[in-house]
Amino acid sequence: MLLHEIRNRILQAEKNLEEINPSIKCYIVVSFNEIQFMPGDLSPGNSKLVDLLKFSTMFLPDQDLDKLLHLTDRMKQLKDAKSDRPEENKILRDLWKDFESGIEKLQFCEPQCELRFFSLDMAKIQELKAHPIVQRIGKTDMSAASINIVIR
Repeated sequence: MLLHEIRNRILQAEKNLEEINPSIKCYIVVSFNEIQFMPGDLSPGNSKLVDLLKFSTMFLPDQDLDKLLHLTDRMKQLKDAKSDRPEENKILRDLWKDFESGIEKLQFCEPQCELRFFSLDMAKIQELKAHPIVQRIGKTDMSAASINIVIR
């Protein structure tokens, strides 16, 4: 799954959450093989996209991540040098463009959009599990002990 497809999945999860209108305060996380990110971290231009490369299990196997890892190392070196020279700022911008282009082409493992809660109100969480959207998606553990709710 490509990054733009993941972003579309996040948009659908946000629509689902709005339609569900839960009676408990919650927010969405994007989970890849138990590694979680906030939806905004995956937005185009977000510097946290670089952090995705720290978790190789998020990507489908047999992809060449070396070029992107090299780009991120070079960007880090330039940032650490803390130079305000215009030519280095241009190099940094060019490296970022190359990184963004490269990360958009990588295949990710299929993520889930899940809900996290600010408080643990088990009655409201169980009520939320019974919502038709949650039921239709069918990936939520329905046991009374589980607080993991998948909405896309």
